[in-house]
Amino acid sequence: MKLINAFLLCMLFGFTLTACSDDEPNPGPEQPDTEQPDTGQLPQNNSEVTIVDGVASDGATFRRLDENLFQIGDLKYEIKEDQMALVGYADGVTLIDVKPYAHVTYQGVKYDVTSIDSYAFSRCTTLKSFDMPATVTSIGAGVFLQCTSLTEMPDITALKEMGDGCFHGCTSLTSVVWPSNLTTVPSAAFYDCTSLSSVSLPTCTQIYRESFRGCTALKSISLPVCRYVGDYAFADCTALTEISAPECTEARGFQNCAMEELYLPKCKRINIEGCANNANLKKVVLPVCEYVGYGFRNCPNIETLDVPALKAIESGAFSANKVTELSLPACETVSVWPFELVKEISLPACKTVNRNGFTGSNLRTISLPACEVIEDKTFNDCAALTELRIGNACYKIGTALFTGSEALANIYCEAQQPPVTASGAFAGLPAGCVLHVRAAALANYKADPVWAAAFASIVGDL
Repeated sequence: MKLINAFLLCMLFGFTLTACSDDEPNPGPEQPDTEQPDTGQLPQNNSEVTIVDGVASDGATFRRLDENLFQIGDLKYEIKEDQMALVGYADGVTLIDVKPYAHVTYQGVKYDVTSIDSYAFSRCTTLKSFDMPATVTSIGAGVFLQCTSLTEMPDITALKEMGDGCFHGCTSLTSVVWPSNLTTVPSAAFYDCTSLSSVSLPTCTQIYRESFRGCTALKSISLPVCRYVGDYAFADCTALTEISAPECTEARGFQNCAMEELYLPKCKRINIEGCANNANLKKVVLPVCEYVGYGFRNCPNIETLDVPALKAIESGAFSANKVTELSLPACETVSVWPFELVKEISLPACKTVNRNGFTGSNLRTISLPACEVIEDKTFNDCAALTELRIGNACYKIGTALFTGSEALANIYCEAQQPPVTASGAFAGLPAGCVLHVRAAALANYKADPVWAAAFASIVGDL
């Protein structure tokens, strides 16, 4: 009778019975020939446990650590108002497969485990799997930071909030399926997950800073409804060759990837070096993009650039490229001209060329029909420049405009009145350069002391 009772008691707590007698060992009931891994944990489940008089209903050890803080098995829980949080694990234990409780009844009150504290399991390098309680709706920052043995993404379908860096450095994690209830990926969420090769984000609308940075196994990404890709979100994803983001309106995070083509049909802004350092990139199509900042700095192999809505060419925007033909119908400002292989350009909407705007370019002809202001030293060292066209809206030009531009043969200026300038404006202008103006404006230019002194030949043939 005692043996039977002992057997039932042991089976209740999940232990294998080994009974002994005075005569010979009794192996008890035959056990399956399988071995369960020793996780170093006391038995837990993913449903509920009741604590009565310091005893857990499932036999797990119970320790009260503070007024509202206690340990059940290997895990620590804390009562926070009318809910319970999973806050960490006991010192010195080895966690492998973790199955926390979803409900804990303590002192007659049933609590739902609704949150996991920041860094609760950070740097737990032995953790392989985590069975997320269905009641958890919020997890803090860095919960699984550098859990380098975690191979599967916990079920986060019930989550409403997720802190930054939750899976940062989980180098064994291979895939991510993002639930529909979460529309944003937090900052650094999967930073340096170097084994991550599959990511599904069908309902994600925003991806924050460095979310997938350094995911070196990631080859493709589909963002069907994402509107915002934050700073360095996919930076250093050195295997990333395919990007689909048809709804993206602002991209800041595709630095140092491997794609050869980039097509973002609704993107209006490329910010913070958003696509810089992409050595393989050859073709860029941005039909509605207005601003690129330093967006394509150090992309030396871009050959095709389709940016019809771009409003400004700024310093560093396209430094180093292989573009030979270019149309910029909406460009209003030129700060630096980076297209060394382009020979001809017409900028019908350009109103301002900033200081040194075309300095050192290899352009042969430049047309600025709407330009109002040309600042100092704009065309210095343009050794190939032979023709410059300025529209009738121009009212001011700077000084020292043409130093080193010795091939310039013709300047066409349609302004009725000579644009205001200083005496040094045409220093370095070749002696044979001809100024072409409107017939009705010819007398105005010949009467202007600066213009008349600069050009030996002024003709009214426009």
